[in-house]
Amino acid sequence: MNRTPWWAHPTCLFSIPLVLLAIAASVLPASIYAEQWRTWKHFDDRALLIVLSAAAVFSLGAMLPRATGRFPSATAEPEVPRIVWPLFWTAFWLSVAGYVIWFGAAAARGMRWEHIEALAATQAPMADIVKNTYMTTVSGVTTLTQFGMAASVLGCLLGTVAGWGRLIPPLGTLGALAAIRSVLNSERLAVIELVVPALLAWLVIHNFRSEVARRLVNVMPVLGMGLLFVFFTASEYNRSWKSFYSARHDSLIEFAGARLAGYYVTALNNGAALEELAPGGFGTPYHTLNFAWRLPVIKDTAKSFLPTPPLDTAEKFERFLGGSVNIEFNNPGGVFLPIVDFGIPMGLAYWFAAGLICGWLYRHYEARTSIGVCLYPLAGLAMIESARVLYWAEGRSIPSMVWLAVAAWLILNYQRRLQTRRIWTMSQVGAQAGGAA
Repeated sequence: MNRTPWWAHPTCLFSIPLVLLAIAASVLPASIYAEQWRTWKHFDDRALLIVLSAAAVFSLGAMLPRATGRFPSATAEPEVPRIVWPLFWTAFWLSVAGYVIWFGAAAARGMRWEHIEALAATQAPMADIVKNTYMTTVSGVTTLTQFGMAASVLGCLLGTVAGWGRLIPPLGTLGALAAIRSVLNSERLAVIELVVPALLAWLVIHNFRSEVARRLVNVMPVLGMGLLFVFFTASEYNRSWKSFYSARHDSLIEFAGARLAGYYVTALNNGAALEELAPGGFGTPYHTLNFAWRLPVIKDTAKSFLPTPPLDTAEKFERFLGGSVNIEFNNPGGVFLPIVDFGIPMGLAYWFAAGLICGWLYRHYEARTSIGVCLYPLAGLAMIESARVLYWAEGRSIPSMVWLAVAAWLILNYQRRLQTRRIWTMSQVGAQAGGAA
């Protein structure tokens, strides 16, 4: 049986959701934008054509690696070298250290237990106070928390191959810390970026023996959307419903559904507004190399070689958009960002190249090579989030991408040495048998 879920293909993770969201953004009338999300509608036929073109060229690029007929050698059962264990534990402790320092910095800024109690009691102003006063990021330190994604992927690889006994406590710790972060910092993505890559890694290497389990895997996108809605509704209940929106809406379910859809539809709408206000692009790879302006040391180098980015602060972003969008829904629309940087022709070329890379990684993911198992789960998360943000270009994705690339290289070298040793042993045995004859 092919263990790769059908829905894990790049076209399913990127193009299909993007097209459906773009159609929804296009057909929804301007009155809905105004009533539900308090924003002007910018997503017109031109924006729809741009998104459909990006989805098409991405899918074309993703299909080409299979069309060549050259496939990576499949791995029957993954063999994990011992070096992966220290890589896992190092990523885990770096993430924990990042959280400890971050929470410690919040305490040093004055956050106390009564603030957390007020937040839990949904006192309206407290969420913004905690996020913007106490939980502001610490440059170069907060990034350490992002090693949790690498730890979750490596943990699933190790757990499937070597057993889960030693791994449940650290993985549970990372999950708990991400959940606390999602509450204190109003950052649901902290939980999603642990769960989705870990799930993609586990699904491709786990041997499902039950037919029921296999069928559940096939319908997992539906289950996932249901769980996302439950998670989103629960977080919005504490975040905004009880303290503010309950007085304006009759149904929590309807409010949560409209708000969840709003995060994605308004992201595309914001992207259309950016593209409309910057025809031809800015000519600066600010969004496509966003991490270069965020990570310590790297950002200073980037600023010395590249033009000053026009939207490098939230204030500039808000000023640029003016009063044409609701800054409460401030996702920039990831699919538009290469076009905002470079213009339509080069922006579409970017998405074609991205499709090629994701298609190549998917072939390795299907074959369960170290490259595919380590790197495709993060690419999968980035594709899912592409309607909202350009995730793989953000600083929060870089630590785990680099760490998992190192892990993939070490595992690949180990497997090659192991194969060479086996061939040498077989040749020696054959030579001895020939001499005895």
